[in-house]
Amino acid sequence: MFIQVKFREDDYRAYTYAYSGEDEIKPGSYVVVDARGDRKTVKVCNVDIPEPKFECKPVLAILVEKEILQ
Repeated sequence: MFIQVKFREDDYRAYTYAYSGEDEIKPGSYVVVDARGDRKTVKVCNVDIPEPKFECKPVLAILVEKEILQ
């Protein structure tokens, strides 16, 4: 599955990442991704998008609400 994320709420551009886990991801979920060598927590804006023509980095982790609040 491919998802799109935004690094900031006001970003106009969304970035595509690959997800191969079994846990549910939906818009509004938070995930951890690699961005230029750093791990970033980002918000999911779209899920189940068509596979892009370029290679995508993987989602590293899904955060649960408890982890986000800490």
